[in-house]
Amino acid sequence: MPAKIERDCLNNLVAASTVTMCRINEDRHGRLISKFSKDPMNIQKDLVEKDFASIYQRYANQCKWSKQQK
Repeated sequence: MPAKIERDCLNNLVAASTVTMCRINEDRHGRLISKFSKDPMNIQKDLVEKDFASIYQRYANQCKWSKQQK
């Protein structure tokens, strides 16, 4: 059930909203590493702070806010 709660939280954050994606880099598999925001909120940071997401330390150095999270 926790995945449903996380999904619903994300849906509530972005539904009927303008979300901005800022491409940061690509991972070793060619997937985009991006920042998603709904001005002025950083969506990923909000999900991490609510314990609905976690940070891959391998990529944490690419975002200033993620280096501060432990």
